[in-house]
Amino acid sequence: MQNEIKSIVFIGSGNVATNLACSYYSKGLKILQIISRNISNAEVLAKCVKADFTDQLSEINTTADLVIISVNDSSVQLIAESLQLKGNLVVHTSGFLGMNILQNTSERYGVLYPLQSFIKARMIELRDVPFCIESENPSDLELLEQFARKVSYTIRYIDSQKRIQLHLAAVFACNFSNYMYSIAETILTKYHLSFDLLKPLIVETAQRTGTISPSAMQTGPARRNDTQTINEHLKMIDEEEFREIYALISKHIIKKYHAND
Repeated sequence: MQNEIKSIVFIGSGNVATNLACSYYSKGLKILQIISRNISNAEVLAKCVKADFTDQLSEINTTADLVIISVNDSSVQLIAESLQLKGNLVVHTSGFLGMNILQNTSERYGVLYPLQSFIKARMIELRDVPFCIESENPSDLELLEQFARKVSYTIRYIDSQKRIQLHLAAVFACNFSNYMYSIAETILTKYHLSFDLLKPLIVETAQRTGTISPSAMQTGPARRNDTQTINEHLKMIDEEEFREIYALISKHIIKKYHAND
């Protein structure tokens, strides 16, 4: 059994694959190959990490110590069913999919899930990003831990059920909150105001979570049960979907903090 992961094949060339490939390349690991159905994206990433590239899964370099499947969730199943590997450790990076989706791909399989939001335009320093790992094979789990520690200080053994629950919470914390930012940006643009004005508020709110429970630091009109301000805000919102979101969230905040009023 190998005692270290030194070479990697990435299946995928999107946000997560790009950030991981570049991070591990910077740590001196060998990125052997980028495989992506978008050959242009594969070429761009391959050039960054001095790897070969292809859009054909059948051309996979089977000498890799680790194969990382980093594609959208709906594509993982198709790739898993198409790959038949022997001896290679294969992982996916999904927060939602179970580990066993890979059980027929190789006798060695697992999960390497970096709990972070990635975009290609901004490479993230991974040292504070939690890496959630899983494998039924204790030796492979140890390998994945060593591999993850090359870029991150925070490694957690989390099984598929717990990881899915974690992913659900992450959608609320990240994806939904970002959509709120986009709503705020739309409103500000309508009134010819800059989104930059909100950035200190956003940063301060995020930083507070380091020391204060989100439940304890809730503020705003709904927290105060200030129905007059809430109603005035609702009158100002022209977009029906935004108005529905404002009303629904305000309703739930009031229910949480003023149930006994």
